[in-house]
Amino acid sequence: ASRLVSYEVDEIGKPAQIKDGYTHFPIEYIDGVGRDENMDVMMKVKWLGFEEHDATWEPAHVIYNDAPGVVQDFMKAHPELCMN
Repeated sequence: ASRLVSYEVDEIGKPAQIKDGYTHFPIEYIDGVGRDENMDVMMKVKWLGFEEHDATWEPAHVIYNDAPGVVQDFMKAHPELCMN
């Protein structure tokens, strides 16, 4: 099976994939990890085709479900940030 994903260009001119009725943008990289006010693990995501200031904090479990390889790469590169 191919691991390639086909992306369309959305209405704002950015690459996107429609999945389960939601628009999904490809992740360029994870820029940080932290916790929200409920102590849930969050990841700062740099989206492909967007500027650095457009990066958003997203629940880690959502990012892992959508892009497990990206999360695993981040965890390998930054184990000290992923211990707790």
